[in-house]
Amino acid sequence: MKVDDNSLQILVEMGYSENRAKKALLLTHNGSISDAVGWLTDHECDPDIDVPLSEQDLERNHNYAVGVASSSTDNCPVMGVPSLSGSLPLVVHPDGEESTALVIGVSGECKVVLVVPRELNLSPGKLGSQCAHAAIGIYRLMYTNQAPWLSAWETQGEKMVVLGVEECSTLDILLDQALKKSLLVHTVEDAGRTEVEPGTQTVLAIGGLAEVVDEVTGHLSIY
Repeated sequence: MKVDDNSLQILVEMGYSENRAKKALLLTHNGSISDAVGWLTDHECDPDIDVPLSEQDLERNHNYAVGVASSSTDNCPVMGVPSLSGSLPLVVHPDGEESTALVIGVSGECKVVLVVPRELNLSPGKLGSQCAHAAIGIYRLMYTNQAPWLSAWETQGEKMVVLGVEECSTLDILLDQALKKSLLVHTVEDAGRTEVEPGTQTVLAIGGLAEVVDEVTGHLSIY
């Protein structure tokens, strides 16, 4: 797919770098300026925001944009907006049309892990409420960021595992490792009205392809 030159010029004049503007236009299938700006706004904090798309990414993006079905079983990203309608993974294109899509994780397991520090010694009720906050937070993040593996995670049963670490400081280490692997993360900080001090990090949620999540948390045990 070729970038629309007029749209590219407009985005550059708005202050976006040429690389970011091209990436946004390609990943929104040259839909509209507002679509591209929306993508740029949603993804401005992505660690790979300035990494150009590879030729393989561009080819996949074009294939999905024109609705070409893929028979590959490899894990490969959908360059589009995952639809939550129906039981099959779909991509919604700018013109409103939907086509069957190969979403990351369809041929591989996806999961979310919730990591809790044991030193907090949370009561069962407190632990449950904090994990619930973490689960809701990571799901909102998946939906808002149009995580390409969201549909796969849902169809696979929304696997979620609670893991434990000994110290609160370990959460920052895991958070840094997860971000370097471009996984989605959400941290819960408690208001401090009951069992812990205000601002205490109680749960770290990490989501993505299971094999990548395991590179960060595979050594941890069940809480």
